[in-house]
Amino acid sequence: MSMRWRIAVGLSLLVMMSLAPCAAHAATADVRATYPFLTHGMAANPVLPHVYATMPTSNAVAVIDTRTLQQIATVPVGALPRGLAVSPDGSRVYVGNGGENTVSVIDAATLTTLPKLDIPFQAANVAVGQGNRIYVSPYPEQFNTTNLAQVDVVTNTATQIAAPSYAKDAVLHVNPDRTRLYVANRGLSPSALARFDISGGATPTLLSPTHSGWGGDIGMTHDGAYLAVEHSIIGQGTGYGKVRTSDMTIVGFFPNGDFSTGIAFAPDDTIAYTTHMTNEIEMWDVATTASLGELTIPALPSTMALDRMVLDATGQTLFVAGRIGGSNWNVWAVAVPEPAGALMWMFAAAIALERHRRTAGVCRFGCAEHSAQPNLHG
Repeated sequence: MSMRWRIAVGLSLLVMMSLAPCAAHAATADVRATYPFLTHGMAANPVLPHVYATMPTSNAVAVIDTRTLQQIATVPVGALPRGLAVSPDGSRVYVGNGGENTVSVIDAATLTTLPKLDIPFQAANVAVGQGNRIYVSPYPEQFNTTNLAQVDVVTNTATQIAAPSYAKDAVLHVNPDRTRLYVANRGLSPSALARFDISGGATPTLLSPTHSGWGGDIGMTHDGAYLAVEHSIIGQGTGYGKVRTSDMTIVGFFPNGDFSTGIAFAPDDTIAYTTHMTNEIEMWDVATTASLGELTIPALPSTMALDRMVLDATGQTLFVAGRIGGSNWNVWAVAVPEPAGALMWMFAAAIALERHRRTAGVCRFGCAEHSAQPNLHG
């Protein structure tokens, strides 16, 4: 290998080392925008370049354009909006109103509200199922409510579903083909996770018994193969259990720490991002559950806490909510760092291209210099 080629390789490696997110220490997050409001729920539109965030102190939903990172609208909804979910076709946003027995409906194209949906209790979190059905959990203050609600959004009729454990503020998640509903309760010890079959008609069927110790937040890979649920494992601490959805078996563990509050998966499901009541975003290799490093929000003291999190549909920006002291909250738009794997692929491609050029007699650094060295490993 010539001296100039060695120098080029060395510089490439230095660039990769500086950009890869697997440093042993926490790196400073690249914060692209800050939004000064409290939110209890965020969701990304799978079709439109929008992220939505509830604003309970304003009884509204903020709409952020993920291309410009500008807040382009504030849509009035019901009292104390909490959780929200977007329909698979990106046309509707359903918002659980914690201050009233309703779910608000936003037309995602016009950013206007449609008639509200009625439910039997004050609403918390929402998930969208098949056909015209959505699922709603009760607001935390509904202490005596143990049921969920299934709502037909066309007929505006609600059916209560018996939950296997305390349902208040339960986190809801639906798999990609909309046939399974996962319910994890929040703020209950021991926590629990349940799984329902929602592929049929009127009444969902409870498939799995309650899994004690599983609860809190839920995330799922885009292919539906794995579920990440807040969980405690003896000897490993608290974090997210990596659950194989085919048989609900824990096959890995992201030791994220106590009070795991948010998780998101990269579009290709290779990296998971988590938060847990500190000023850091943790990054994990999904296949091995190994740590890939941390991103620190510079404006957030280490004693404060990050909370909800969502990744935009392109996988380029994380939107993270956090408390910065007392009742002061922000949402930050954080640029996702280039994965180390992608950088290694780029480097390998560069080597392959140079090998091809030399074999063809078109050497990047001068064929005369390399004519005696046809092999890059020589």
